[in-house]
Amino acid sequence: MNHRVLSVVLVTSSLLAIPVTVMAQQPGTQSQNAAAAAMQAQLRMQQQQAQQLNSQQGGGQVHVPLVSAAQAIQAGLAQPAQPPFPPLNEQLQKFVDDVLLVWEQRTAAIDRYQCSFKRWDFDTSVHPTQHASEASGNLRYMKPDKGLYDVHEVLHFDPDNGKYEKNERLPFGEYWICDGQFVMMLNRNEKKAHKFQIPPDMQGEGIQESPLPFVFCIKASAMKERYWIQPLAYSKQDTIVLEVYPKQPRDAANYSRVQVFLDKADVLPKALVVFLPTYDGKNQAREVYEFTNREANFQFLDRLKESLFRQEFIPKELPKDWEIVFEPYNNPQDAVTAGQGSPDPILNRAATPPASLIPRR
Repeated sequence: MNHRVLSVVLVTSSLLAIPVTVMAQQPGTQSQNAAAAAMQAQLRMQQQQAQQLNSQQGGGQVHVPLVSAAQAIQAGLAQPAQPPFPPLNEQLQKFVDDVLLVWEQRTAAIDRYQCSFKRWDFDTSVHPTQHASEASGNLRYMKPDKGLYDVHEVLHFDPDNGKYEKNERLPFGEYWICDGQFVMMLNRNEKKAHKFQIPPDMQGEGIQESPLPFVFCIKASAMKERYWIQPLAYSKQDTIVLEVYPKQPRDAANYSRVQVFLDKADVLPKALVVFLPTYDGKNQAREVYEFTNREANFQFLDRLKESLFRQEFIPKELPKDWEIVFEPYNNPQDAVTAGQGSPDPILNRAATPPASLIPRR
């Protein structure tokens, strides 16, 4: 069986360099190689179109786009595209399918989950080789649809002294919470909050649109519908690596591809490498996550600790000096009832937040 093998070097966690190889079927002719290159060009064009669309609607990255793949296609936000790599052979495709199935079964069995994470942000314009900032935080999840993403410390690279230090003007990191009915994003630096209502048909599934893809509630069928996925060879035998490319512009606006490092022991992510849309080889724009202290279905020592864990998913009442913007769900049937014609599928979703409300590093 012939394969092509391309070496990739990633920086993650305490390891300075991790060799990863891309394994897919070897194109048999130069024309097939050209076709693969054309696929890559088409994907880049889609990403540019998606970024332009976001700019027209408020600009920047969108971390919580509450619209299903079917709605995006129907609304014209998504266009058919070609995979960025040649088709997998039968053996590799079966391997991917088997991993996705086990991953889905594993996440379905989780009632509650928590972990710590570290994040390294790479921006060539800030530093050509080292990360531009580093952050640490916590993840929480409770079945079926409650989640918390809290960045409690961010350190930025100071070119004057070569150290990573806090930015006193931006002391707080991102904070995202989902209680099943609403998604609330807090900009603690500017004391602004956006509260987005999840459409009724997506309640119970909104957790899948978290700031971190591929962490909560994985469904194999949805993954294959939404992404192109190929396995990567990896030097460590205790790890499975999948490389995921977005099919839809709404995802391509946030990342060009993601490498997911699954721990074979629990078939859950222990690291992610998120390549941003601006990543092109010269611009090394990417985010590297490492998840530690991972606990699933842990036991509470007493009722007080259980109560405190549950309260983390309840949005707290904000001080009076905060600005709060509520974005309700717009039911498209209301427009029909009011005599405004056919329902607009774009309205059948919660509003997406403007980029100014999403703190970036």
